[in-house]
Amino acid sequence: MGSLYLRHNLSGHIKSLSEFPADTLPPVLAVFFAFRVMVGLGLLMLLFSVAANVQRWRGKLFNGRRLLWGLVWMSPSGFVAMLAGWCVTEWGRQPWTVYGLLRTAQSVSPLPLSWMIASVTGVLLVYILSFALGLRYLLRYINSPLPQEPEVVASMLKTSSSG
Repeated sequence: MGSLYLRHNLSGHIKSLSEFPADTLPPVLAVFFAFRVMVGLGLLMLLFSVAANVQRWRGKLFNGRRLLWGLVWMSPSGFVAMLAGWCVTEWGRQPWTVYGLLRTAQSVSPLPLSWMIASVTGVLLVYILSFALGLRYLLRYINSPLPQEPEVVASMLKTSSSG
């Protein structure tokens, strides 16, 4: 299947790492583990979403405390998986910026350090603002009642008023 994907035929040769010069190899161990973290978290997210949907279809989503705590602990997994995928992409292409054409040593920016610091600071501020606004929206959403589950909200209100 790899030869079909990479060479577009079933009998194409795929070189092993030992067939490449040592100075063109990426940091293999880092790519190996980052890829496994990315795929493992993706599979865990799939498993948790299927389990949560099964419980929802049964009408017992809010009764399973272990599943709910698992979903809470899985909250950052999409971000971590995305970062692991980014590491696979960036480390896996080293020492090339454009494979076979441009090495990373040749693609260093000629801009002064102060411009680099200013651009990184600008990007960082945009990310912090996006995170803050997203967190604010998420916390407001969490604190609001669930309109898509009126029977659950009604039973929760009935239980809290009778106790």
